Amino acid sequence: MQLIKLYSNQKSFHTINFKPGVNFIVGEATQENKSNIQKTYNSVGKSLLVKLIDFCFACESVEEFEEKLPDWEFSLEFELKGKNYISTRNTSRQKKIILNGEELTLDEFRDTFALKVFNLAEPVDYLTWRTLISHFIRPRKSSYHSFDKTYSKETDYSKLVNTAYLLGLNIDLIGKKKELKVELDRVDTLKKNLETDEIFKRYFTQNKDIDIEIIDLEDKIKDLKKILESFEVSDSYYQMQRDADQLKYEGQITKNKITLLKNSVRNIDKSLEIRIDIEPDTIIKLYEEAQKELPKSIVKEIKEVSDFHQNLISKRKKRLLENKSNLLEEIKVLEKGREELGKKVDEILQFLGKHKALDEFVAINEKLTSFNTNLEKLKTYKGLLQEYKNKMEEIEIELKQENITTNNYLDETYPTLEKNINTFRTLSKEFYDNKAGGIEVKSNDGKNQLRFNINVHIDDDTSDGVNEVKIFCFDMTLLLTKHNHSMDLILHDSRLFSNVDPRQVATLFRLANQYSASKKIQYIATVNQNQIEPLSEFYSKEEYKKYIKDNVVLTLTDASDEAKLLGVQVNLDYEK
Repeated sequence: MQLIKLYSNQKSFHTINFKPGVNFIVGEATQENKSNIQKTYNSVGKSLLVKLIDFCFACESVEEFEEKLPDWEFSLEFELKGKNYISTRNTSRQKKIILNGEELTLDEFRDTFALKVFNLAEPVDYLTWRTLISHFIRPRKSSYHSFDKTYSKETDYSKLVNTAYLLGLNIDLIGKKKELKVELDRVDTLKKNLETDEIFKRYFTQNKDIDIEIIDLEDKIKDLKKILESFEVSDSYYQMQRDADQLKYEGQITKNKITLLKNSVRNIDKSLEIRIDIEPDTIIKLYEEAQKELPKSIVKEIKEVSDFHQNLISKRKKRLLENKSNLLEEIKVLEKGREELGKKVDEILQFLGKHKALDEFVAINEKLTSFNTNLEKLKTYKGLLQEYKNKMEEIEIELKQENITTNNYLDETYPTLEKNINTFRTLSKEFYDNKAGGIEVKSNDGKNQLRFNINVHIDDDTSDGVNEVKIFCFDMTLLLTKHNHSMDLILHDSRLFSNVDPRQVATLFRLANQYSASKKIQYIATVNQNQIEPLSEFYSKEEYKKYIKDNVVLTLTDASDEAKLLGVQVNLDYEK
């Protein structure tokens, strides 16, 4: 893929016609404004140019474009495998792209060129048109912080899978380790939840010691089963219980009757003990002692009264004795009956003691069921913990096997690795002949989702400008080795050259020219005037003309709003 033309439906816009080879878009200060600190070529539209190309390559919607550039339409013409395409996108209708006259959704555009440019026939997590094209046009400020990271929020896994794919490494190995690590984390989380989560523990274990509680429940279950085996249920249990209660009631009534009768007998005995206080002879004798003689008629009458009372007492005594005899007989009968009632109650109670009620049988069964349920919960809990532990150990074994597989793979694929290393070293040695550089790929054996450790280094790469040189060499390596892509284009913004020594910038542009010619690639860069003017010291006049001047396809200045890329003054914050 190479760019041909970027243009707009607005006449004020400065159309850019790209050519094969090196293309410079220069931000320049006019002669009269060089000393005016209020004028600057840093806002003439160089970085905006990169964003517009990204916009036509189906980046996410840009609110600033819709708000401040309504109904602007940008078109990017590019060539891919001998065929020309025109991608047109309107700032007010950003969800659609017109590709060669056909309206597509952003996803349709992305899928089309994911296949055409990066050979992505099937979806791969974190590997998309957008993540891959960003390695060749670096569309954001954060794209220049690291050789392998194109936006600030990119995850380490996404960074790895995209870098590895463009280096020609087997991304299936990366996906496999991620899959295993995700599953390991999932199982570990479930295991920890079972072990520590209060809801789980309360439901399964009631916060008791598992092994001790299992043994205790097994003993209780064994005891209840023995009880149930000897358990005899009587269908007439409750009737007999009612009969026993009735007999006890009747027995109590009989006992009360006996008590009343015995009281009556005691009263009779008391009555029988009563005697006449004064006998007739005693009365006569008292009168004689008083020397008074009672008339015979009176004596006769006293005796008759006394005899009468004696007769009454005799009859009463006889009657009381008869009543007592009758009462004693009745008591005897009642006590015998009460004794029979007691025997019947004892027989019923003995039966009830041997035979149980159905609800008691049910209650024992319910308790047994409850114990079995609790036991099953505990065994399930213990089994789950063991199953999770076993699963984790199986995954860890598989992870170790994947480490071996990866090490063998790296040995087998060394020619690919060597090609990457040599390409990078060839480039980096042009900048630092005395500093070793290379691309190192090792197996990452840690318990994480990253299959490879990919390090791109140049000795002393913490120095100013070395990181930017490393980015250039890495991007050129991706372009030249052509693993899994059909890109013939690198686009760099002027921020790449800001901290680089002019001597290194001169080397960079010389290499861009040499490789563009020999490998038929396209190198596009936005540069500031102050970044290219010093280069004349390191080039001959012919080289400066060939490497720099002849490659300037557009100059943007601070002379006026019309001299800027859009041709109008608009303050855009498209990075937010």
